[in-house]
Amino acid sequence: MRVIPGSHLGTILKHEDTFGESNILTRGQQIANVDESVSVDIELRPGQMSLHHAQLVHSSGSNQSNHRRIGVALQAYMPPYVRQTIGENYALIVRGQDTYGNAISLRRPTRDMEPESVKQRNVVNEHWVNILYQGASKIRLY
Repeated sequence: MRVIPGSHLGTILKHEDTFGESNILTRGQQIANVDESVSVDIELRPGQMSLHHAQLVHSSGSNQSNHRRIGVALQAYMPPYVRQTIGENYALIVRGQDTYGNAISLRRPTRDMEPESVKQRNVVNEHWVNILYQGASKIRLY
């Protein structure tokens, strides 16, 4: 991954939706006119992970290995005092309690692929798609 150090300290930069077939991002988002001469590579050893601020300008090249690239995005995390402004926010409380009431509480699953939990997850995913694609010219199918 390549990053522009300190870019998270500024304002959110305008992203252009490309919906590029080879781009794995939801909308194929890109930022125009990034000065890549100031970028730095973040190199990880097997088993390591990188965490970064959501506003950090970052990118990655194509996967040149024979192994699939694995990424996990914790973009749905919101502190309990924050209220979702587009649609509804759902939360599975993992510790403590929700004293703000800004999210619809989810029921903790009791086993893998429990039908009620799968149904619950489908509702959450539908709401998440509506948030991610708000104002987009199209919705990608996965």
